[in-house]
Amino acid sequence: MTVKKRSSEATVKPEQDGSGSGNVMPIRPKPTYPLDPSRIDYDYRQVLDHLAERIGSGEFQDQLPSREVLAREYGVSTQTVTRAVNILVERGTLVVRYPNGTYLA
Repeated sequence: MTVKKRSSEATVKPEQDGSGSGNVMPIRPKPTYPLDPSRIDYDYRQVLDHLAERIGSGEFQDQLPSREVLAREYGVSTQTVTRAVNILVERGTLVVRYPNGTYLA
């Protein structure tokens, strides 16, 4: 069986996905900033702490990347990133300007 590859995602053959359904599963890339599995706090807290660190170090000039990009970087869902970003907005660190994006305050 030949499996077509998407432009940005590698895929595995249906026999390898273990579900027996015949569906092709995309392989997730490794996160750029993986979360620490030994920490017992919630994932959003780790993302929150690391984002605050990155903001403090000056890594972001004016605008944060999209939540989808951040979710890929951390290997979490966009809901997890949204929760962390919302806390930073409440703290006054970030400002959300719809529909343009999230900016440093």
